[in-house]
Amino acid sequence: MSELNKRSHASERYEAIDISDFAYAATGARVRRLTMPDGNHWFPAVDVCTELGYTTPRKALLDHVPEGHRESLEPLTGSHGTTHGAYE
Repeated sequence: MSELNKRSHASERYEAIDISDFAYAATGARVRRLTMPDGNHWFPAVDVCTELGYTTPRKALLDHVPEGHRESLEPLTGSHGTTHGAYE
C-alpha cells in the first residue's frame, strides 16, 4: 500500500492572509483589515456595522448593501474561521 508523503510539498510556499487593525483617522474607529496575498484589503462587515452603530449586522447588510457588492471570503479561505460578509 502506498501512502502519500505529506511532506512531499514542503517546498511549496503557501501565502497567508494578513490580519491587522485599521484605524479610521477621523473618528478613531478600529476594524479588522484582512490583506489578501494579492494585496487586496477586505474589512469584515460585522466590524464595520458595529462601528456604524447597527445592532443587527446581517439586517443592515441586507438593507443597505446591494447584492452585487456583497462578497464572501469562504471561497478564498475555505472554512478557516473567517467571518462571512466581508466586503472590499
